[in-house]
Order: sequence, then structure tokens, then C-alpha cells
Amino acid sequence: MTPIADAISLGMRHLKSVLSRSAKNMQYPRAIREESIARYCPGGYHPVRIGDVFDNGKYKVVSKLGYGVYSTVWLARSLETKRHVALKILTADSFGAGNDTFELDILMHLKAQIPSPPGAAHILELLDHFEHRGPHGNHVCLVFKPMGPDLSKIRRLFPSLRLPAPLVKSISKQLLLALSYLHDTCQVIHTANMVAH
Repeated sequence: MTPIADAISLGMRHLKSVLSRSAKNMQYPRAIREESIARYCPGGYHPVRIGDVFDNGKYKVVSKLGYGVYSTVWLARSLETKRHVALKILTADSFGAGNDTFELDILMHLKAQIPSPPGAAHILELLDHFEHRGPHGNHVCLVFKPMGPDLSKIRRLFPSLRLPAPLVKSISKQLLLALSYLHDTCQVIHTANMVAH
């Protein structure tokens, strides 16, 4: 192995060790941030409950993963493949309206590209998409493989709130390869590069 591969391997072993220890002793905060209830209105979020089924019985909601300005994200089970997926439900006003995020268009453009290593391996692939009619309008729904926690949450697992250098190097390399692939091959510029993403 090369020194970089050794460092990455060491960092990943350390992270797995910390994650397994932390999972046993994990304490959850009492207050969980949620999206604004005021956005549950025409043009806004779609109300979802655990157990709801989408796309003609294809996906069943298991748990909430998070939210953003223009979406909520849910852990769902594909009743066809029996695998978990991340179901992102965009607000009704985020597609085809004044607030259009063009997210589906960009994801479809990426899917149409011929993947070229090594950067393509670090791009989240759109597995499926569909439209859902709800009480607040039509919602574009995007289906992805579920991912792990964002870096801000992983960082909290370490006593110093700092990631080990080998892990930072590995993550940085993957991020730069992905951004290079997006820019050079796909002609896409990603502008929301932050720890929470």
C-alpha cells in the first residue's frame, strides 16, 4: 500500500471504531430542529407520515432524515427491491415555478453522461423520480441511495470536534474528484459546497 492508502485505511478504521462505540452511548438532543410549519401550505411542503406510501405503492416511508428550504427527505423502503432509499420530496413551488431549483433537470443531465472514473464514482445517482399530487400541489419526488451523516455530525463524534487528518485527506480527494467530474465532464457547477451537504 502507498502511504496515502495506509493513512486513509487507518482513518477509516478509526472512524468505524468511534462510530461503533458512539452508537452504543449515543444520546440524542431533546430539541430536534424541524422545518417551519408555516411552509405546510399551498406551494409548500407535502405532509408526510410514517407508513405513507408513494408512487402507486412503490415506496413506503420508514423515518424522517431531514429537510431543507425546498424539500423534506425521508428514509423509505422500496417494496419492489426490498431496499432502503432516500425519498426527497420537493416543495410544490420548487419545480416549474418562480422558485424552480432545476434539481431534476441537473440530475437527469448527470444520469445521461457516460460515467468516467474516477470522479463519477463520487456522484450520488438519481435512482428514480415521480410526481406526487398532494393537498399543497404537485411535488417532484427524487429517489436516491441513502447516505450517511454529513460531516458536521461525524465531526461531533470526535472529542476534539476535529476529524483525523487521513480522513480529511480522503474526503477532500473524493470531493475534488467529484467536482472535477461535474465541471469538466458534465459542464455542471456545484455551488453549495459546505460541511452540511
